[in-house]
Amino acid sequence: MAGIFVVGDVHGYLQPLVRCLQRAGLVDEAGGWQAGQAVLWFLGDYVDRGPDSMGVVDYVMALQQQAAARGGRVNALLGNHDVAMLAAHRFGDRLAPGLQRSFIAEWLALGGREEELARLERRHVAWLAQLPALAAVNDTLLAHADSPFYLEYGDTLEAINAAVAGVLESDDVEAWSGLLAGFNEHRAFVDGKKNGHVKLRAMLDRLGAQRLVHGHTPIFTLTGQAPSAVLGPLVYAEGRCVNLDGCFYAGGPGFVWRLDRQGAA
Repeated sequence: MAGIFVVGDVHGYLQPLVRCLQRAGLVDEAGGWQAGQAVLWFLGDYVDRGPDSMGVVDYVMALQQQAAARGGRVNALLGNHDVAMLAAHRFGDRLAPGLQRSFIAEWLALGGREEELARLERRHVAWLAQLPALAAVNDTLLAHADSPFYLEYGDTLEAINAAVAGVLESDDVEAWSGLLAGFNEHRAFVDGKKNGHVKLRAMLDRLGAQRLVHGHTPIFTLTGQAPSAVLGPLVYAEGRCVNLDGCFYAGGPGFVWRLDRQGAA
């Protein structure tokens, strides 16, 4: 099997994720990789809201190893909930400048679950902290957030990833707080938003891409659909944005999008 596949926000919903990947033919009945040389991308937000955040992280980590052993690849981007959990782990009750509350309070407000923080191991922290903020696949930019805030960290994809990684390696609470604040923006490019198309074009031009594929903003909140009815991506901004947040946390079945064929898998 070949192809390039993408999944949006998982938010701790391990079993729905596995069923979603099974429907796409990427994993077998036991949840193991069976897609040969295929490439699978996750767009971030593995944790919070759902019942098994660390189970999702463990599963994606294991799937990376299985895919690599079979000639495929599983890649993962960093999401804002992942950053918030790392910040809660690192700084706890310390005040997050600019957010007007502690790092752990910020994380809990985003749907963090204290029992999951207790399950967070050193290997989980190391894996989450090394995830890139952005990636490029041919002429497509992959990101977690539908926001141009990434450009505050550099003029190239490589510079942005290095700068975000530098924040996650540091003990600079202002830098961590700033990263979380940047990630708080949603819907920057939606049709009808003032200057939305201008911001999108500036971001894509700066980073040498033709379109943006993202998660972060649940599709049902934009379309008015029931979450259970969200079975594919929301394509907008004259086809230059593709939203893949299938809203697992709200009861959506989720979906896998095939980037190289531009359709649901």
